[in-house]
Amino acid sequence: MLIFIKAYLFCLVLCISSEVVNYYLFYRTEAFKNHKKTIILNKEKLKKEESDTSGNVAKKKKKIDALKAQLNLATSQGATYMIRSSIVSVLLQFVYMYIVGTVYDKTPVGKFPFTPFGLFQSLTHRGLDGDDYTQISCVFVFVMASVSTKAIIDMIFDFGLPKADTSKPEWMTNPEQFVDKWLNK
Repeated sequence: MLIFIKAYLFCLVLCISSEVVNYYLFYRTEAFKNHKKTIILNKEKLKKEESDTSGNVAKKKKKIDALKAQLNLATSQGATYMIRSSIVSVLLQFVYMYIVGTVYDKTPVGKFPFTPFGLFQSLTHRGLDGDDYTQISCVFVFVMASVSTKAIIDMIFDFGLPKADTSKPEWMTNPEQFVDKWLNK
């Protein structure tokens, strides 16, 4: 059990260091912060315009379409930061996986109380000798730690860009208004 805790903490430190590198390379830059702020402001303006029912309908539709175009442009420009961040994460994960595989070479760090499915045996038993598929390799622990750690860190520190929901059809984003519009025609 002690070797599993050591391996898990080692993997956790590596995963956190990957997110720290991404923070220093991308998330703390002024350009990224400006893109994020632009997307948030455009989303707020769009929501305000869509909820406002006063004024000329044709003029309002043009303004809403212009705001959607601005939001889509800002989102697509900001997506380049996310792609770069993903590339750096993948490269660091490869390096860290090599380090984990080297440090815990042929050493099981835990044991399942069951035999995993054939599809998962190659991942859970990677780098270990023998046919005892209930043994857990450190590479599996690293993969599981990196998946969970990235999601938790992104949620806590609000890394990344806000999601743009302009790609959804109107009947999905505001079904009541869509039904009312079609019933009132």
